[in-house]
Amino acid sequence: MRELKKASSVWVHSEIGVSTFAWQEGYAAFTVSPAGREGVRAYVAGEEEHHRTKSFTEELIEMLARSRVRRQSNGQKNDCPMIAIRS
Repeated sequence: MRELKKASSVWVHSEIGVSTFAWQEGYAAFTVSPAGREGVRAYVAGEEEHHRTKSFTEELIEMLARSRVRRQSNGQKNDCPMIAIRS
């Protein structure tokens, strides 16, 4: 994941020209079917706005619950659900 974040940051800085871009500490990865692509695009387009009222961690916990994925504590102070197991 470190290499993916590094490469994508370099790309955003050089190709898009957003010098202030930086990854947040936590992350999650989900697969999306072709039928779900438009929904994901709409989600990404509105992400900045909805993160004004809901934190990354709150949203991730909701996504995991909707997907019926059981989360495990990572023992960190913010207890971001970094480890998930499909139930």
